[in-house]
Amino acid sequence: EVLDGFLNWPNVPTVTGGGLGDRYKLRQIHFHWGSTDNSGSEHTIGHLHYPLEAHLVHIRNDLSESQAANTTGGTIVFAVFFTIGTVGKPFQQLEQALNATVGVGM
Repeated sequence: EVLDGFLNWPNVPTVTGGGLGDRYKLRQIHFHWGSTDNSGSEHTIGHLHYPLEAHLVHIRNDLSESQAANTTGGTIVFAVFFTIGTVGKPFQQLEQALNATVGVGM
């Protein structure tokens, strides 16, 4: 799956700093996944594959897409690894508090 169109946004997401000498604009996001929980990612950390890997592809702010593709340092990619876990209940305490206050002051 590929998410693109970011270059058409009025405020294109960008990244700079952290050792980057230029500003880079988000070009697209794509994903790598597999049929098992330990075979989806394209890359590894410590020889460990992850179920899902997202790539956030950026091109240098002052370049077109074709220029970026043909320029050293014209494209950078951030990889994000995902794990599978149980679904949490982040609002459980709030729900309990709201249930305890139903009817108060009525």
